[in-house]
Amino acid sequence: MSGAIVLATGLLVLMEPSVASAAAGRGAGMEDGDIDEAGPESAPDTADEDGEEDLEEPVHETLVRLRSRGDLEVRLYELTGDLIAKDGPSGERTAVTYKSICAAPCKRRLDLSEGRSFFVGSDEVTRSERFRLDRYAGVDEVLISVRPGPRKASALGKTLFWTAGALAVGGAALAFFASLETTSPVTELSLAVTGLVLVVSSIPCLVGAVVARNKGRTRVSVEAR
Repeated sequence: MSGAIVLATGLLVLMEPSVASAAAGRGAGMEDGDIDEAGPESAPDTADEDGEEDLEEPVHETLVRLRSRGDLEVRLYELTGDLIAKDGPSGERTAVTYKSICAAPCKRRLDLSEGRSFFVGSDEVTRSERFRLDRYAGVDEVLISVRPGPRKASALGKTLFWTAGALAVGGAALAFFASLETTSPVTELSLAVTGLVLVVSSIPCLVGAVVARNKGRTRVSVEAR
């Protein structure tokens, strides 16, 4: 029994230095209850100055439907930028870059809040004027209805327009020469009649040009649904 007491007393004596060093450590800067271990990293602070979390609002995408009121292919394009190219010493030319969205009939979900510009057209259809859809941002569905204008009709309108202009200018020139005193009466009459015929012929060409250009124009209407 006395031997056991002596052994226990020896163990206490051996343990006292480690206990003392631990106590010294606490006295050097660690208080009771502190744990000298690396804990889990805290989550990044996403709160703003008002104490509220800075969360991004979800982007609302609108369902955009494209419908064509014709048999020709119609595609929806988005303008992605403007390019200014040098056209020699005469000046600058502006070109546009764009990407295809889809071909009618189709539907796509698009973010309309960024103020992007669009147009419709194809290889067979005259390109429409630019239009924007940002005023429909937040709407659930938008319908783009297109009345396609054939490129052939637009080209015919240009040809008739220039033809009408040439006939009118030619007829006016002949009438001017007919009025000169140096011409004989026969020549004067011949030039006057020919000039009149040319001017009169320019009228139906001009009317045809207006009709063809109007038919070749692509029209777009947009409505929220």
